[in-house]
Amino acid sequence: MAADHPFTITTKPRNLKLLFFVRHDFSKDSLVKLLLNNLRIWGGRYNPIVPVYNGEVNDGWKSFLTYQDPDYIYYTKGIDRGSMVGLCDEIGLYPTELIELDERQEIKGVHIANLMPYLSQTGILEPKNLWEVENPLKDYFKLNFLVEDSFPANHNRLQNHMVIPVGKDNFASIHHHVGEHRFFRNTLISGYNTQNWQLRLAQPDHHAFELVIGRDDNPFEELIYHWNKESYATHHRELQTVFLTYRELDLLLQDDYFKKALKTLSGDQIKINIVSFSLTGEELEQAAKSLQGFAVYNQFEVKDRSNFPFAIMDREGLHQKTSNEKSEVQVIQHSHPFIFLPQLSFRLEFTPFTQAYAVDLRIAEVLSPFNQILRFPRNLNTQFYVEKSSRVRRNREIAITINQSDHLEGKLQLTIPKFFDVVRSVVINPRITGSDDFKNIYYDVRYSDGSNRMAQFLKLFNNNFSFVEEFIGDKFWNDIFLKLTDNSRTEGDTILFENIFEECQKIMIETGKEIKAKGESRFNLENLRKGLTDTIQELTDHKIFLPGFIIKCRHCASKIWYSLSEIQHAITCKGCSNINHFAAENPIAYKLNHLVKNNIGMKNDEGKFMPDGNMTAIRTLVHLRNSSPGSFQYLPQIDIYGCDDQSKPKTDLDIIAMVGGKLFIGECKHTSSKFHVERKKSLDNLLELALTIQPDKIILSCSKDNGTDLNKAVNYLRSKISDWKCKPEIVPYRAWTPDYFGTNEYRYFRF
Repeated sequence: MAADHPFTITTKPRNLKLLFFVRHDFSKDSLVKLLLNNLRIWGGRYNPIVPVYNGEVNDGWKSFLTYQDPDYIYYTKGIDRGSMVGLCDEIGLYPTELIELDERQEIKGVHIANLMPYLSQTGILEPKNLWEVENPLKDYFKLNFLVEDSFPANHNRLQNHMVIPVGKDNFASIHHHVGEHRFFRNTLISGYNTQNWQLRLAQPDHHAFELVIGRDDNPFEELIYHWNKESYATHHRELQTVFLTYRELDLLLQDDYFKKALKTLSGDQIKINIVSFSLTGEELEQAAKSLQGFAVYNQFEVKDRSNFPFAIMDREGLHQKTSNEKSEVQVIQHSHPFIFLPQLSFRLEFTPFTQAYAVDLRIAEVLSPFNQILRFPRNLNTQFYVEKSSRVRRNREIAITINQSDHLEGKLQLTIPKFFDVVRSVVINPRITGSDDFKNIYYDVRYSDGSNRMAQFLKLFNNNFSFVEEFIGDKFWNDIFLKLTDNSRTEGDTILFENIFEECQKIMIETGKEIKAKGESRFNLENLRKGLTDTIQELTDHKIFLPGFIIKCRHCASKIWYSLSEIQHAITCKGCSNINHFAAENPIAYKLNHLVKNNIGMKNDEGKFMPDGNMTAIRTLVHLRNSSPGSFQYLPQIDIYGCDDQSKPKTDLDIIAMVGGKLFIGECKHTSSKFHVERKKSLDNLLELALTIQPDKIILSCSKDNGTDLNKAVNYLRSKISDWKCKPEIVPYRAWTPDYFGTNEYRYFRF
């Protein structure tokens, strides 16, 4: 990453996303209190509340959780924190913090009163001195319609809305206002101005409006169902369910206004489902019968919802929630110390508790031809870079928690991390899920000789993987590179233009490429000569080919290559030191840069050519980059030092890259049999690293495979991670075999 490149910083505010885990024996009063606390904060209506039975979360809820991306996770007393950490690792949740919920139930967020003046006109029930009201349905109206004394009733906040005061004199007529004027939106305020994905059901089913009826003493499952069903895209109605107890049903059946309220709440459908997990079948049938006799304009049916939480297809439900918050874009340099916070669409004026919201941060490096979006490993300690409570989201971008003081200041410190620093952080200081702590297993990360060779090789190609691929993926040029690397000719590893031209013409004829006369087609010998000249010129400009001359000494008969800088009218022979004069018509001889040769292979002490693993790693990086050109960061190989012995590397990594938001680590071998040497030591080292780094994918790549060794190595890794909570995907990759010419005709025939 170049330090002088500008960066675009895109920021967008949103509500904090919270997730709650509650024990199955959590009391009714405590659970209702938690629901109400969420109804009082921005976005709170869509904060999931997940039950925990005997310390476990069942598979249905685990599937549901894979679609969540909470900023904070709260859990009730009695739930083991370690099990929460393990669940986060298993599901892939990356909260800023794990918080045990105390009796006060103080949760982070923005009070809905701050949103009310900015909402479109709606019907609001304004509570007035409800402490004077004695009515057994107070809890029913509080939970379903947020009719409570703590509702932020203020003339300035409500002046844009249609308001009906509710007090001692008219409390019994609330259902009249719900039925006649649709005044039931108090509970909907927390859901406005949010962008929460609606989950689409895997098995579509008709979902009518539902009455969720629970036992008076323990309606735990009914409350969980009533609350979480809002996460699903089942029907485009404002209220999906109303919760009541069996005793409250008897009271409601004495309220004639309840009939009209049911008709209004059910919308354009006359059917209303009755759902319960605790009532007996006989009690449910009696409830349906009583309701049918009471509200003749609706049809009531008992519905089995034992399949809740529902199986999910995706999060692309038809009726997604929309946010009024706007993105803001700033352009800064790498060393810029801060960014400005985006403006909220409303003011933070009502602050009964410390207000907090989130800002999503997208960082993109301005490169040609497009911006490179920076994404980050999930266990990166982001507070090293933003100095605020923050985390890496599921999309591998950063989310920051903004409190009141941050909001008032209007800006925050930002250090844009280089990818080497990111990698070093997740290796030696990986963040523990939901905590600011980290664990030290490895001591340091450094470049090796091999990584320096690779880095300089790629630099010759301007770090342009497309440019690299045009040559190492083309058999003609790849063979030339290989030939210039592995040869023993007396005049050295050089080649003349005429040799290249003749070889290219020969292979084109052998592969069936039709070359016509000039004037009939641009695929003619003159154009071939011009095209090859252009390509060699580009290779020379990038110092991949080094031009020079082969001088034959007239004294000792040595044929030696001299670079252009060594050529003079009188040339001293490197062999016998006698003087030779430069010969007329001496053709240019091209030598392959040693940086290229050293990444292809070297000769061992016995003079045998040994392919270098760097070329397999380069081909693998080309492959990964092609899968996500808009978001790709990488390092050449790195050495990793352990805390026990800091004098020499404990292990190394051939591949470490962020590819489309996924962290890859990997091992590269020229031949797949090398994965199994020294009792699979390289694979075991890779597994040990993976436990710390927590990559999304582990890639094993080779250039040559006998058909079984690569698969054996992959299966070995898969067997070893079978009981891991956080399992990376194991990806085999056999580097492609170069083919002739491909689609790069401009490399051969000038247009």
